[in-house]
Amino acid sequence: MPNCISRIRIKNVKGFSNQTFNTEIIANKLHIFVAPNGFGKTSFATAFNSLNRNRIDLDEKKTHRCNISKKPEIELDYNADSEVTTYKATEKSNTISGIFDIFVIKSRLESHAQRQNHGRYSTAIASMRIKPITLINTIPPLRSFTYSIRTIRNVFGANANKLILNISPILNNKEVICYLDSVINWHELSLKRTLIIFDDILNQSREINGSKDYIVEKLQTTCLPNIESNLTIKNAIDHIVTSCNITSRMEAFFVLWQLNYLKLHDSNFSSVLKYYEFCILKEQYTKTIQDFNSSWNNIEPKKLGQSLVVSFPEADYMSNGQRDLLSFVLLLKKAEQHFKKEKCILIIDEIFDYLDDANLVAFQYYISKFIQDFKSQKRELYPILMTHLDPMLFAHFRLNGYKTHYLDDRKFSDSLHLLKLIKERSNDKIKDFVDHYLFHYDPEPAERSTEFLSLGIKKNFSDTATFHPLIIKEVKQYLNGQPADPFAVCIATRVRIEKNACDQLSTPELKREFITTHETIKKLEFCLKKGVEIPEIYFLLSIIYNSTLHATDKNAETIAKQLLRNLTNITIKNMIASLFPEFKEER
Repeated sequence: MPNCISRIRIKNVKGFSNQTFNTEIIANKLHIFVAPNGFGKTSFATAFNSLNRNRIDLDEKKTHRCNISKKPEIELDYNADSEVTTYKATEKSNTISGIFDIFVIKSRLESHAQRQNHGRYSTAIASMRIKPITLINTIPPLRSFTYSIRTIRNVFGANANKLILNISPILNNKEVICYLDSVINWHELSLKRTLIIFDDILNQSREINGSKDYIVEKLQTTCLPNIESNLTIKNAIDHIVTSCNITSRMEAFFVLWQLNYLKLHDSNFSSVLKYYEFCILKEQYTKTIQDFNSSWNNIEPKKLGQSLVVSFPEADYMSNGQRDLLSFVLLLKKAEQHFKKEKCILIIDEIFDYLDDANLVAFQYYISKFIQDFKSQKRELYPILMTHLDPMLFAHFRLNGYKTHYLDDRKFSDSLHLLKLIKERSNDKIKDFVDHYLFHYDPEPAERSTEFLSLGIKKNFSDTATFHPLIIKEVKQYLNGQPADPFAVCIATRVRIEKNACDQLSTPELKREFITTHETIKKLEFCLKKGVEIPEIYFLLSIIYNSTLHATDKNAETIAKQLLRNLTNITIKNMIASLFPEFKEER
C-alpha cells in the first residue's frame, strides 16, 4: 500500500465543530475534494493555514461560531508501510509541522472599504481588490565576494601565475555559483583529511618546473588518480567541468581549491549566495508574470520595505481567470521555495472556478509538473484541491490519475433498483422503448415485459402504467424529506416538464411532433417557436433532468452522488416542488 494520509479531523475551526474525513490521500497524486457551497471547504483550508511551527495560531473570528472557549485542534493519521502514526496540533503544541511542510493557496480577492469625508459626515465606498502577494519576506542585503586574484596567487605560491585562473567570471555568474553551492559537499571539503589532499597537491604543483601545459600534464599523470580517489573532490570537479566550460580536470581542481578557500576564509561567502538566490528568484518571478499576464496591466515584483511584493490592479481591471491563474502560478512557485521537508501538504482552495478551457489546461500542466518534481526527488507531496465543481463536468480536465473525493457523502437510495435499468438501457432489446416511453413523456401506454424479464429487470419497469407511478412516489418522498432515488426524481422531473409543455400545444399534430423531438431542451425550444410560454424554471432545472442517465459499474455511484448533491439544494427542491402541486398539502 502506498504511503497516504488516511484520516483528517478538524475541531472548532469556522464551520467545523468536529469534522472527520476518513479518506485515503495518496502521495504524489492530485486529490480533488468536491463539496457544495457552505459545506466547509474554506474551513478546511483555514485550519491548515493556521498552523505554524509550534502550534495552531487561529484568529478568534475564525474559531467555531466565534466562540474562543472552543479550542481548535487538527489531527491526521499518516500511514507508511502499513503503520499508522497520528499527529496532532493544538494551541499549545504541533507535531504535524514537525513532519509536514504545509502551504495553502487561496483566492487573493478581498472586499475593501474606503472612507470619504463630506464635512459633517462621512461615507464608505466598497470595492473588491486583489491582495498583494509577498513573494520573499526578507530581501537579503547586497554583498560581494572578497576575491582578489593577486591575493589568492600569493597564497598559492610558486607557479600560481601558470595554474591559478581568475575565477571572477564564475563568481559573478549567479546561476553557476548557486548551482555549484547546491551540489558541492562543503562540509566534507572542510575536513582535515580532505584539506591534506589539497595541501599535498599544492606542494607538488609548486615543485614542478616548466610551462603551464607541462605542469598540468605532469600533475594529471601523477596526481589526478589520487585526487579522484576522493569521491567528494571527484564529484565537485565533475560539476565544475560541466557548468564552467573547463575541459582540463586539473584546471577544474584548482578552481575548486579557490572556491573552497573562499568558502573557508571569506565571511561574505554565504551572504553573497543568499543575495544571488534572491536575484535568481526575482528573475524567475518576473518571467512568470510576463508569461502569464495576458492583461494590459503592468504587473511586476517590487521591493516594499524589506520584502519583495507583487501588487495587482483593482479587480475591475483584471478578469477573474487572469487573476486566478497568475496568482496560482506565483503562489505555486512560492510553495516550491517553502517546501523543504520530505513530506509536504499543498492545499488549493477553489482556484480554478473561473478558468476557461485553455487556462484550466495550464493549471493541470503546472500542478502535474509540480507533482512530478516531487516524484523525481523521491519526496511525498499531498496536493488537495478544494472546489464545489465536479471535474466530471469539465471536458478539458484530463489530468492523469487524479482522485475525486465527495465530502458531502450522502448515501443515495436505490430502493427502486433503477440502476439496473440505466445500465441496461443501451441494450437493443429495450433501447428505443426506454428512451421514448420511460425517460421521456409520451401519453400512449406501452410495455415490454418479455424483453425486461429476459434482462433480469423488474417487471413493473416494463410497463408505462406502473413505471411512472413508481417514480412519482419517489418524488413525493424526496419533497417530504425522506430517502428517495435521485434517478427517479430526475426522470420524473423531466417527464413532468415535458408533459406540462406538451399540454399547452394547441393541436394533436403539434403534440405528436413535440413527442418525437429528441432531447428535453429541444422540445421546449419547439414550444417557444410555436408561441407557447415556457416558465424559466423549466430551463433552469436542466441541471437535474439533463443529468446523464448512462451509467456503468464504475461511474454509477459518482453520477448518483452528483445528482443527489444538486437535489439537496433548497432552491432546486422548491423549483421541483412547484412542478408537483399535488403534494403541496402533504409537505
